[in-house]
Amino acid sequence: TDFAGVGGLGYFVAPGEYALPQVLEHVKIEPEQLCARDGAYELRITEPMEEVAYIDQLELLAIDHPAGWRVFPDERLAVTGSPPTHELLVVDKPIFPKRALDPQGRDCTEQLARVDRIYAYQPQLDRRFFGFSQAHTLELDFGDQLADVAANQRLFLFISGYLEYPYSQTAYAASQAHVGWEPIRIERQTPDGRWQTVVADAGAFGGMARTMTVDMTGLLVGPSSRLRLTSNLEIYYDQLFLARDAGRDQVQLQALPLV
Repeated sequence: TDFAGVGGLGYFVAPGEYALPQVLEHVKIEPEQLCARDGAYELRITEPMEEVAYIDQLELLAIDHPAGWRVFPDERLAVTGSPPTHELLVVDKPIFPKRALDPQGRDCTEQLARVDRIYAYQPQLDRRFFGFSQAHTLELDFGDQLADVAANQRLFLFISGYLEYPYSQTAYAASQAHVGWEPIRIERQTPDGRWQTVVADAGAFGGMARTMTVDMTGLLVGPSSRLRLTSNLEIYYDQLFLARDAGRDQVQLQALPLV
């Protein structure tokens, strides 16, 4: 995957507005992706694009947890919404949508069941501006799986996929056509059928092959369990689920410094 994309310096958002660099980022490495060689772990960080990258500190964290559980850092590209906390979120029982519909109303539930680069749908691109698309909506129905979620239970939305970054010059050109960043907006359907915004700016992926997290604590209490995710960015959804934070009582962290 790529990283450090959330730390861009002087990234143009709109005339007179620049994105605030996020200087800290965690990249998750799955267990099967890293093997010891001659008793050591060796990683290479490359810069395949003509960009300048400043790296101040690197650290590898080993995370031990019960088999069958999953752990994720609280990470995302923050736009105007809350920045990521970088805390470790522990998942023991993911809650997958019972039904998912793409912008054309076609069923895409199966495409969201696993991380496999088979995406829910292809957004209709805005060919004028790289990284932008026509506004597109993913609709999710979780059925009765959220009936026992209490208002004080920590609940998070986990979304895997990738973002095709608009460049600063692209964002500038788009602003001249009155087109701006529209990060993921999350709506919930009320019992009377209306759609109510519960997260106005959930951010976006920090690049390619990433998992972003959104705090949904206290936002999904009640009988309604249908959500909509809307954006005008070139976003591809690979996997999506809700989960309560299981806590870190059965999780151990060990820092592996550079040698």
